[in-house]
Amino acid sequence: SYYLRTGLATFLLALLAALVAGLSLFFLVTRRLRLLSQAVRAFQHGSLDRRAEAKGKDELGALGRSFNDMAAAIQSGVERLRLAEQQRTELIANISHDLRSPLTSVRGYLESVLVKDGELTSEQRKELLGISLRNVASFQDLVGELFELARLETRQVEPRREPLQAA
Repeated sequence: SYYLRTGLATFLLALLAALVAGLSLFFLVTRRLRLLSQAVRAFQHGSLDRRAEAKGKDELGALGRSFNDMAAAIQSGVERLRLAEQQRTELIANISHDLRSPLTSVRGYLESVLVKDGELTSEQRKELLGISLRNVASFQDLVGELFELARLETRQVEPRREPLQAA
């Protein structure tokens, strides 16, 4: 019975030591995988500047480097989209200003013709209507350019290169 107890105690001690060593080794081996997983989750939740540790020349190192390359490409794409959106907002503001100017001018001249109808000479009326027509033509040109820009953006037309003379 002494040998049985000693053998059982030794077996349990060896089992406990193997369990502790095995769990320690497991956590050491899976540490890099956990760090990579944390980086992926952080990136998924919006931390676009988060990168994974890419140490080692094994599969996990390669996976970490691939994730970092992918994250950098996505972050760069997001920055390009933000810049494009900012430029689009500025373009819309500029276009609305440019379109508003000839419309305001046309409206002012036409209101002048209506309000001062009896006081205007035939030449004054023709001059005001001529200015209005020029502003309408300017407005049409702006709308045409805007339509051309929309066609270029949707790639319905390819831009043509033309020679430019140096001044």
